Amino acid sequence: MTRPPPPGVSAVELRQALKYRQFRLHYQPLVDLRTGSIPGVEALLRWQHPVHGLLPPGSFIALAESSGVIKAIGEWVLREADAGRSFHTASRTMEEHHHEYK
Repeated sequence: MTRPPPPGVSAVELRQALKYRQFRLHYQPLVDLRTGSIPGVEALLRWQHPVHGLLPPGSFIALAESSGVIKAIGEWVLREADAGRSFHTASRTMEEHHHEYK
């Protein structure tokens, strides 16, 4: 659902959000309903705005697109999600082999 950005939120603030690392990725598990397994996760973008709090993407993506900041945000999301995937893969591998280290 697309919402207008909170009053006063500008493209300048979006650029600053990248610079000051105000974007967050929240990971939501994808569940296979047949088996109950979790084959992956979905990365959900949020903006931790210093004044307006945690903003959903529907409140800033249109502004990001119209101002041209969307490409830089997309690149950040891909880097962060890849780093998160690497971390989760390493954690899962350690859990699977934990018994070998006892």
